[in-house]
Amino acid sequence: MKRFLAGLFAFSMAVCAFTSCGHDEGDEILEESLIEESTEEETTEEEISEEEVISDTEEITETEEEELTDEEEENIDGDNSAGYIDVVQRYVDSAVKGDLTEMLYLSYPSSFVNAMTLMAELEGEEDYPEDLIYVDDSFELKEYRINGIISEEPIEDELEMIDTAYCLTEELWKYIEETGKENITVEMLENKFDEFMEMYEEGEITLGGMVTKAYDITVSATAVMNDGTEETEESNVMVYYVEGEGWKIDNAFRGYVRKSKQVAANTMASSILKAGNASLVELDEEGVEIPDRCIISSDSTKNYNVDGEFEKRFKEKMYLFFADAETSNYFVLIQNGSVWYSAVDCDGKVGTYPPNSLYNLNYDDEGVLTDDYTYEDVYNDSLEKFSE
Repeated sequence: MKRFLAGLFAFSMAVCAFTSCGHDEGDEILEESLIEESTEEETTEEEISEEEVISDTEEITETEEEELTDEEEENIDGDNSAGYIDVVQRYVDSAVKGDLTEMLYLSYPSSFVNAMTLMAELEGEEDYPEDLIYVDDSFELKEYRINGIISEEPIEDELEMIDTAYCLTEELWKYIEETGKENITVEMLENKFDEFMEMYEEGEITLGGMVTKAYDITVSATAVMNDGTEETEESNVMVYYVEGEGWKIDNAFRGYVRKSKQVAANTMASSILKAGNASLVELDEEGVEIPDRCIISSDSTKNYNVDGEFEKRFKEKMYLFFADAETSNYFVLIQNGSVWYSAVDCDGKVGTYPPNSLYNLNYDDEGVLTDDYTYEDVYNDSLEKFSE
């Protein structure tokens, strides 16, 4: 299932506008990187009990969904918070109770949960559904009250990706229902998924219109500890609206998006590094003297220990090897005749190669650069250490 999820998110990214950084060959590298990482991940969480695992694939149909009153419909169409605040509270209540099944259906469209549940059963996944939801010690509480909405910001750059991914899994679930769950195998699902992707790329099917809006919200909440003490805090979460089902609270999907963006940015940095090294090989063959230790940047004011003539020849060759570099904001570190570190600002996400280098230790446990560590920070830290 992890492999399927990685392929799903990689495909969704490839068809969305925000993946313009590192396209063409980079898209294939991105998908391979995501799939490779997904197969290498190992859970360190304790195994959940049999009662917590969804043992059968009872799907939620539209007729089983709670019908919205006229007042609730009006609230959803008007004041967004009136529509999703109840879902946020229900979600944290479920987390406090440890009700993983309810958390799943409050987090994802029912077709997605149904398809993933079946796939997990077919593959014998032991850590399902914890692959799809995140639970930590913060929910070991007596109560967690949502007091109100502090802020709400529309989400645009990730909306298309989320919509595409869930529309694709909805098509997969329709296929499962038509075929019959008892007749389905993992190989059949993987082949049908590949077929849907090809059909989409050929324009034979269209995907979209399932997830119509999403918001990044900050809420005020009160955590009630088991000893009765209370602590008020602010919490940030993403909510999105699924046509026919209502509001959902994102739990793990955005983590995939965040990690996918980092992989895409790092792939871009890798391509720049490889193109830079190919350029140095040609320059060396032409008898050009290569600086022992220098920095070359797309912004010449950020260069270090390099003359303008060498910079010009280096960039001319590098852009022939990797044309996207010419329109990117990047820098490379050259030492002993080779590029051994690169960084790029990829649509606001900083990519580096190699990741987790001595020159940037601000990667979190998931291999993603912390949001407050900007491209300028990476450059300044690298320059400081490199010029010592």
